[in-house]
Amino acid sequence: MPLHFSAFHPSYRIMDVPPTPHETLTRARAIALAEGLHYVYAGNVHDREGDTTYCPNPQCHAKLIERDWYRIIADRLSASSGGNGHCPQCGTAIAGRW
Repeated sequence: MPLHFSAFHPSYRIMDVPPTPHETLTRARAIALAEGLHYVYAGNVHDREGDTTYCPNPQCHAKLIERDWYRIIADRLSASSGGNGHCPQCGTAIAGRW
């Protein structure tokens, strides 16, 4: 199950609350990864590493889907890009619908 930490940005009627610092999202993501979660993302900010899906195999950790904001840079899993839902480097099955 993916876990997303999304930044707050002040707008409309909530202008008196500051935006979430990028460091807060990075730290939250690092804690979740250290606790053994695999699909953890930092959202609503430009964070290419925090937006990228990595292979959960600790010996591999290959980049599988690279994203920047809402743009997909590379997709190595989807059938439309020649993938089969498995890591192309080590063969680990990746949770999700591909």
